[in-house]
Amino acid sequence: MTKRSWLTRTGATGALAVAALTAPAPSSADPQAPAAPISRQPEAAAASKFFSTLYKRTDAPDAKPYLWMDQDGNEINLKALETAKIRGKQATLTFGFNGCPVFCKTINDRLKAIDAMNPQMVHVVVSVNPDVDATPNGRKQFLEELQRNIGLKEKDKDRLIILFPIKKDSEGKAVRNKDGGMMFDATMASEVQIRNLGAQINAKNPKAHTPNIYLFGDNGELLGQKPGTRPVGEFQKDWQQQMPEPKKGKDR
Repeated sequence: MTKRSWLTRTGATGALAVAALTAPAPSSADPQAPAAPISRQPEAAAASKFFSTLYKRTDAPDAKPYLWMDQDGNEINLKALETAKIRGKQATLTFGFNGCPVFCKTINDRLKAIDAMNPQMVHVVVSVNPDVDATPNGRKQFLEELQRNIGLKEKDKDRLIILFPIKKDSEGKAVRNKDGGMMFDATMASEVQIRNLGAQINAKNPKAHTPNIYLFGDNGELLGQKPGTRPVGEFQKDWQQQMPEPKKGKDR
C-alpha cells in the first residue's frame, strides 16, 4: 500500500469567522413550543471545506444556506458550531440514521478505530432520516447508539455532533407544521452527498447514504475519504501514515 493509498488531498483551506450560536428550537414532536428565529450566517470570503460542504450547494451560488438542528434540538449557526467545537481539531463526517441495518454499524466500528488514535477528534454525523431521528426520542436513541458504537463516554459528548436537515422554503426560511413544530428535509442530506461531495447514491431512496468516511484536517481542509466498509486494519494503518500529529494544547 502506498503512502497516498486512500487520501485525496485538496487545496481547500480557509479562514473561519466567529458567529453567535442560536437559541433552541422546537422539534416536530413539540408543537406547543414557540417558534424560534434562525440566525442568518454571513458567507465568509474564504471558508473551510468543512464549512462549505455543509453550508449550501457548492454548484449553485444563489442557493439559500442549509438549515440544521443538532442533537439537543437547537437550530445551529454552522459557522459558530465550527468555531466553537471543530476549529483546530481533526474531524470526520459521515451519514446515516438510527437503526441503520446495513452500513452504519460497520462505519461506526471504523470511527471507533480512528478515534482511538486521536481521542480529541470530532465526529459529525448527518441524519438521512430526520423525520424519525429528529424527534426527542429519536435524537436520544440515535445519540446513545452512536456513542455506544464509536465507544464515546459521557466526557466525550462534545466530540459527537449529529445534524438534522431542516426544511426551508423558497426564501430560505424554516418550514413549520400547522402546530408550529419544525419540519425536516431528507432530500437535503442527499443533496449534500451528491452535489457537494460527489457521492454516488440512489437519490430516490430517502434513506440511501454513502458509506464513505470523510476526513478533515485541523484547518477544515478535506484530507480525503474512504469507504467505511473497508477492513478496520486498513483504516488504522492509513490513519497512522497519513494524518498529521494532533497538536497539543487547548486551542490546537
